[in-house]
Order: sequence, then structure tokens, then C-alpha cells
Amino acid sequence: MKSRNLVLSFVHTNSAYGIRRSLWSELTQLGLVAKPWAVVGDFNIVFAVSERKGWGIPSLAAMSNFNTFIHSNALFDTTSMGFKYSWCNKRMGNRIMYQKIDRMLVNQGWIDVSAGWRMVKKLKKLKLVLKEWSWRVYGNTQQHLRTLEDELENILQEQEQDPFNYELHNQEVKKATEI
Repeated sequence: MKSRNLVLSFVHTNSAYGIRRSLWSELTQLGLVAKPWAVVGDFNIVFAVSERKGWGIPSLAAMSNFNTFIHSNALFDTTSMGFKYSWCNKRMGNRIMYQKIDRMLVNQGWIDVSAGWRMVKKLKKLKLVLKEWSWRVYGNTQQHLRTLEDELENILQEQEQDPFNYELHNQEVKKATEI
């Protein structure tokens, strides 16, 4: 197999608009290198209003700047699995907010060299190895953890259908603390 150079950028962006704008500029410099590139992490901004539910509205200027960064670097938002919203502010009452701020953006070069998303396949294999190791090391505590995670997932699914149900929110916080 031929060796390839890839660029993988991990992001945990500040919520301040000016700092994010500066980061988009710095990342754009990385994108100028003609190599397969992926940008992964917490971008702290939504791509569209539809990626946010609840209190307040996202800054249209910040969204526009984020979209400009994505389009000017010819990046694609990969398909995510699981819950639509990756973050909740954990507030109560009418100030609760859900957003999709975590994502993986890739350029065409990344897609071309990762035909079939080899990385995903390797991560799935790694997951199996780690599960076996975890069972050997931790035994039945893993079953308990899975039960708690399943219960939390059920709560989150119910919450996605009824995001302003404060009882479900309280259950989520309590269950997350148990985990």
C-alpha cells in the first residue's frame, strides 16, 4: 500500500465570534496545502438555524462566517450518526438550548484517499479489540455501564422528541452523573 500524507486538524473553538474568525483564517492556511484534510471537533457554531433548537437564535454573522470558511476551503460536512444535537446547555426552563456544534469536515482529497472510509473501518476494528480488553480488565462493571448508557440513550431519545420536558432533562442530568 502506498504511503500518503494527510492533514488532520482537531478543533475546540472558543465561543467568542472574533476568536473563531481568527481560527477560520488560520485553518484556511492549512487548507492551502494540497493534501487530504479533515477538520474534526467542537466548532461552537451551527451551520444552519435548523441545527439549533431552544432558547435564543444563533448569530447570523457568525454562521455566515463559518459557512464562508467551509465553502472557501471546499469542505464537506460528513454524515453524523446518533442524535441530531451534539450539545445541550443543561439549563432549565425556557433557556434550554440544543445545538449540533460537533462535526467532521473533509476536503475532496480526504474523500479520495479514504475510499470506503478506511479510517472508519480501522476504528471499528479497534473498538472490538478495546471491548475485549475492557471486559478482561473490568468484567461486569462494563455491563452495568452499558445498562446506564442504554437508559441515558432512551432518555435522550425521548428528549429529542420533547426537548422542553424538564423532567426528562432532570433524568438526563441524574443518569449522566451516575455514569
